[in-house]
Amino acid sequence: MSSLFELYGLTRSQNPEDNTSAYPETSRKRAAEDAEKDTTSLGPTSSQIVSLLAPVRELDWSDLIPKEPRTSDERIAAELHRRGEAVVPCVQCTRGGTWDTCVVFPVYKGRSISSYACSNCIYRHKGKQCTHRKAFEDQGGKPWDSRITAQVVAHGGLRNVMSKESQDSTFSIGETSATVTRKRKEREASTENQTQTQTTPKKSSLSSFSPRARSAFDGESLPWPVSPTSWNNTSKLRSIMKDLKSFAHITEVRIAKLEAERKRMSSTDYWNQEAAELFSKGQLKLGMKE
Repeated sequence: MSSLFELYGLTRSQNPEDNTSAYPETSRKRAAEDAEKDTTSLGPTSSQIVSLLAPVRELDWSDLIPKEPRTSDERIAAELHRRGEAVVPCVQCTRGGTWDTCVVFPVYKGRSISSYACSNCIYRHKGKQCTHRKAFEDQGGKPWDSRITAQVVAHGGLRNVMSKESQDSTFSIGETSATVTRKRKEREASTENQTQTQTTPKKSSLSSFSPRARSAFDGESLPWPVSPTSWNNTSKLRSIMKDLKSFAHITEVRIAKLEAERKRMSSTDYWNQEAAELFSKGQLKLGMKE
């Protein structure tokens, strides 16, 4: 059996100043072959990651020195980093991590392996403290359900399944054709009812109000507007970006108007202009202080 160094495409020693690649082509091919031949040595979580996602990147060690993953967490983190989705850095990653990129397992049906914790936090055995995981759980996210792994793999892997579902509303893992048809009819009926009975939105009562949990990306005045599901949907993110640009433009126009008003108010003629306007409208009378 190949060593973990070979399994992850690593070399046993490397000079940081050496310009040669840390991942020789032969090592990459050997790593891929070994991973296909034997994933049991990786443990159940790592094996699921390998089965569900194809590699999309190399391990971008922040110190340029490859290391052999030794613990279960380190092996999970390494496979997740090679195969997961790159996202905006979590709080811990902004301070520096094992790898340069912050990577998480994609959210599918509200679930994610390691509950959306990033590879850097998992590698350092701090997955539960990852701010991405906390935000994911605060918004109702759940751990991955291993019972659907085989079905996802049978349909070509997670990315392929998510692509199919985004293009075909009748396609869904773990549901019979009868169930899919029933849900489609329910959606169509619900949409028709909403169209026919559009009324003034009801005011929500305070008793039913549930305060939103804070996100690591919340701003000083506004909450983070992106859900974990939208965060992993390219078309949704593009739509959100378009909205944000529009909101920013509207805000800039308002700020410019307020600044112009402030300059006018600071003018020595401001009060003279205000008085002249009020007198002309008869709202003030000369000699009113007498």
